[in-house]
Amino acid sequence: MKDPTELESSLIAVKNPLKHEETVETGIFVRSIMKMTNLDFVYVFEKPLAANQLEKIKGSLQQVLGHYPALAGRVQGNQVLLNNEGAAFTVQSMPKGSSIQDIPEDPPTGKPYCDIPAPKEQIEGKAPVLTVTITKFDDGWTLGVVMLHLVADAWSFAMFLKDWSDLYNSKEIEPVQYQLPGIMFQMHQTKKEADEAALTDLNWVPMPLLKQLLFKGLFRYLLPSIMKNQDPRLGSKPERLVLHYSASQLKQLKDSAATVAKTWVSTNEALMAHVWKVLAEASQLTAEQKSNIGANFAINLRSKLPGVSPRLVGNVVTSSRMEIDLNGNLEQQIHTQMRSALTEKKLLTAFMVSTRAWTEQGPCDLYITKKAGDLLLGGIPGVLSWNWQVSNPYFDVDFGSGPPLRGIPWSWNQPVTVVPSPKGGADVYIDMTSQGPVSWKRPPPKWATIGSLCGFLSMSGALLLLKSEAKRSTSLLWLTMMGLFSVEANYYARKDVEKSKQDFCDFVNANAHRGLNA
Repeated sequence: MKDPTELESSLIAVKNPLKHEETVETGIFVRSIMKMTNLDFVYVFEKPLAANQLEKIKGSLQQVLGHYPALAGRVQGNQVLLNNEGAAFTVQSMPKGSSIQDIPEDPPTGKPYCDIPAPKEQIEGKAPVLTVTITKFDDGWTLGVVMLHLVADAWSFAMFLKDWSDLYNSKEIEPVQYQLPGIMFQMHQTKKEADEAALTDLNWVPMPLLKQLLFKGLFRYLLPSIMKNQDPRLGSKPERLVLHYSASQLKQLKDSAATVAKTWVSTNEALMAHVWKVLAEASQLTAEQKSNIGANFAINLRSKLPGVSPRLVGNVVTSSRMEIDLNGNLEQQIHTQMRSALTEKKLLTAFMVSTRAWTEQGPCDLYITKKAGDLLLGGIPGVLSWNWQVSNPYFDVDFGSGPPLRGIPWSWNQPVTVVPSPKGGADVYIDMTSQGPVSWKRPPPKWATIGSLCGFLSMSGALLLLKSEAKRSTSLLWLTMMGLFSVEANYYARKDVEKSKQDFCDFVNANAHRGLNA
């Protein structure tokens, strides 16, 4: 697809800002890798964009920024300065003859459909925390919205889009809140208190010190340093598998899970059990691996804790973990542990743990489950990282062209993310990189082992080459042969990985809807 032609580029600010030169806290991710990431979402509308429609979109954006002043501000240290410098707004047009049908099902991140600022510029306060890109096609248009994760979580993102749409349609919206309630910060101030609460309330223990230092070195310093200097405008094709479940299929799963668990279960719990079984089978986990696995699942704290309003903007999430025996009654185990995790005391403790983990509270602030170990990362066979966002109102939007034909959520790697589908039901996005469930299925290490051995032998030839003049020709031949063998073996190792990944995808696609009516 050809590049678009830019028609307009400006900063949209609030006409009469209520606050000026003030700052807001935006949640728990202020010093973590999250500070370097953006949430991007592309909506596809199938009616051409009219001139008066575009002006109304700009005017309603200006209105909604009055309710969300942080999105018109700039980052200052670990806060957002409410200086009303504005959000970036771009209008562009694809070449004549371009159709929205040409947009790939899962296109590369970033341009041409949205503008993702360089993280370094954002965290230094030189780039906006919100960008909006409108792209015109002959038969429709796209709306690309990018928001810095430091400023908002996924719920805040969806709420902003819905509020913007409501203002476009002359509807009133409720006030939003930015201040996190004091109850969330009045407990477990010392490391000893935090460790005791984590063990008593959650059965979690501090991660071993060496592992914590490695984890923090990776996630607090190395990865943020790399990400800060990347240019996201170049874009990259997301590697993910997308499964669609209709509302009818979700109901079937829920009814079936309730029968197996012998109690009421939520749609989230039912779908999690179903997908987990399919992924475990696709990975060919052994019975032993299935007996001691777990999940790390995100929890939106809004309306679950006193004073935490559904209209609270920022990062108001935590995560909890469960330990599962896949050989047993999976539906019942998931239901029991998820309900237990949603009690007020456990939510507050989990939030405290998240706060200590993602901000600089000292050396021992990362926790693992006492039984299954570290469930924070998804690379251990059977450990599922699950992010349920079906309640987020992503598609409750209409900017004069009717509901979006489809939407493309961000590709920031999360092992499994579940979002509402514009067709109804839910779409399950499964990360297919080495961080996702596909890593559970590892191919036999035959070629990788041979490649490593040849690489070692090649290095030994290089050492001989340096040490002995007499054996120079023999060493050179040895170095060349082993180097070629190493390259060839690594080629076949990569082929094994690709075949393993394809086998995984084929199995998941073939079994994702087994037992379900269309």
